[in-house]
Amino acid sequence: MSQSRVPQCSPRRVAEQTSAEPASSSAQGDFASDESDQETPTSAAMQEQQQKLSAGVGVRYITDALVLRVARRQDPVTVTAVNLSGRSDERKIRFIENLDRLKNLQSLNLSYNIIEKMEHLEKLTRLRELNLSHNRIARIDCLESLTQLQVLNLSGNLIGSLPAALGRRLKCLRTLLLSDNQIDSHSRPYILFCLPGLAQLDGRPVSPAERADADARFRQDEADRLRAQLEEAEFSADELRAQLLTYEEEVGALSKQVDAALEQQAEGEQEREELLQQLRLKDG
Repeated sequence: MSQSRVPQCSPRRVAEQTSAEPASSSAQGDFASDESDQETPTSAAMQEQQQKLSAGVGVRYITDALVLRVARRQDPVTVTAVNLSGRSDERKIRFIENLDRLKNLQSLNLSYNIIEKMEHLEKLTRLRELNLSHNRIARIDCLESLTQLQVLNLSGNLIGSLPAALGRRLKCLRTLLLSDNQIDSHSRPYILFCLPGLAQLDGRPVSPAERADADARFRQDEADRLRAQLEEAEFSADELRAQLLTYEEEVGALSKQVDAALEQQAEGEQEREELLQQLRLKDG
């Protein structure tokens, strides 16, 4: 997959690439091979594949030892690429874990596993390529800190929507694959609107005309949405002000009650002192 060069975040080729299966020529090759070596499955085929994965598959766990073995390294700091694709492995990874020590990781391939949740990725701040295709992921999450990410492959999952704020975080993202998910097939313009830096979506380059159409189509929608949010916020503020006035009135009433009770208590104390004085006089 080709990537557009931009001054701020020019892509660099990953220096080291290893895999749990036969090694490919580059990290980019790992990403491409998962999509090009076979026909793209239909939604029905994808569901059938997921059902097969659910039936008695062995679970594989990501450990420090496994990562170092597939990366052929002894120190986690020197690991720049990890390929743990389950495409040719009967055991499948269920959880994303134990990656925090890979401070210099640039390419991560966890495709063809049974991962349900995007998690524990926040410390991979140098990651440039992430492949989570053909898993069971239903929600895009845990990408806020991956500001250097350029290639994201989430095809063949169960994702139903794209976070509107994703583009504000992933400003370096140039290539996105989201095919064979539960996202509306007509959502391509919206995705391009949310990710203004995207150069390629689902294997198709983004043309200037397509970008302009997406901006024109959703800019007004975004303005209307923000206006509605502002009106809702103003309404909420009015409600809060009314509640505050009510609370102030209630506090004022309670304050008066407390003052009256304290005054009664003071009067009671005075009467008690007077009675004690009278008793002393009688006793004297």
